[in-house]
Amino acid sequence: MKTAYVIGATGHVGCYMVPALVDAGYEVTAISRGKSEPYTKDMPQWQKVKRVAATRDEAIKMIAQDHPDVVCDLICYTEADAKLLCESLYNTPGNENVRLISIGSVWIVQEKYYVPVDEEHIRNAKDEYGHGKVEMSAYLSRQYKEKGLKVTILHPGHICGKGWMPVGPQGTRDPQVIRDIMNGKELKLPDPFGQITLHHVHSADIASLAIECINNDKSLGEEFFITCPKPITMYGFAMKLYEKYGQKPNLKFVPYTQLKEELTGVSQFEYLEHVDRSPCASMDKAKRILGFEPAYDEWATLEESIDSMNIQP
Repeated sequence: MKTAYVIGATGHVGCYMVPALVDAGYEVTAISRGKSEPYTKDMPQWQKVKRVAATRDEAIKMIAQDHPDVVCDLICYTEADAKLLCESLYNTPGNENVRLISIGSVWIVQEKYYVPVDEEHIRNAKDEYGHGKVEMSAYLSRQYKEKGLKVTILHPGHICGKGWMPVGPQGTRDPQVIRDIMNGKELKLPDPFGQITLHHVHSADIASLAIECINNDKSLGEEFFITCPKPITMYGFAMKLYEKYGQKPNLKFVPYTQLKEELTGVSQFEYLEHVDRSPCASMDKAKRILGFEPAYDEWATLEESIDSMNIQP
């Protein structure tokens, strides 16, 4: 039987990646740092999975010695992370044909020259996280060109799925925003008129694209954005929620800096992250090369995630 290792198996992407690999006929080893349960633990595929608690370094040594067919690296954040895995594979005979899927981020692009951005857009991340993903992706691309590494890099938008609070209409993950809308309370959005975009993706679609890439050699050495087909504006998201909960829209538009000052702690940090980036990515490349289209649109993705949180008024 074909074998696959998933590093970061109980995280937001891994919870769907592991079952998808099982369904694709792989004997899966799911590696995570601790013993946390996956959000999708009720899916029967998890009963067929070998679960291992290990650090990243321990996982990489284990993988190199076992010569799997596929490695899905879901927690690769820097060039150093990628280099450690690649060199371990290179230095252990028998790993020449390992198929690697690595997870990047839509945040490799921050300042957009056009929208939606595509995979050819200049990489201009401004923060440490984004820079790390840019350098990681560039390193893996070089390994493909110079050493024939069988790699594909996926760049997801705001990741959603059951058990995970999505980035909400105010750019934060604070469930109180949803609760306020449930109760018909006022929601403040940044000018101009809440037109900042959010671009989510269901983890199931990330996993589906990964399987498609593994099965199609046209994906070798490529990078693909993976998002819902269209982004949603903060305004549009709020309006859908007021409608969902049977409330009359109650929006107030305020200057960007005013709302920033009214938010505190983690919410302020998340607001700045998402407003400053206003992501909007194209899925055309995955469709053109692989014939892949996401199964979930933006609202279906968001509604499933929010409903799974069981937020009470």
